[in-house]
Amino acid sequence: MIPGYGMAVAQAQHMVRELADQLGQRGVNVRFAIHPVAGRMPGHMNVLLAEAEIPYDKLVEMDEINPEFPQCDVRSSLEPTT
Repeated sequence: MIPGYGMAVAQAQHMVRELADQLGQRGVNVRFAIHPVAGRMPGHMNVLLAEAEIPYDKLVEMDEINPEFPQCDVRSSLEPTT
């Protein structure tokens, strides 16, 4: 997930945590990448994610996660399990 200004304005960090928890329960490896200009000030997204009790080890740098985007597909993770 790449949280941004919209999450901050909507104060949706707790909803993002709930979604991450649900995906994690389905076996999805959920990590968070914070775009360098996502927050209004440096560290803003980190603070909001910490407020929602998202583990710090789930945060990765954009340069680290960029190569993985072609393999990411949330749709298959959200399909009902039988």
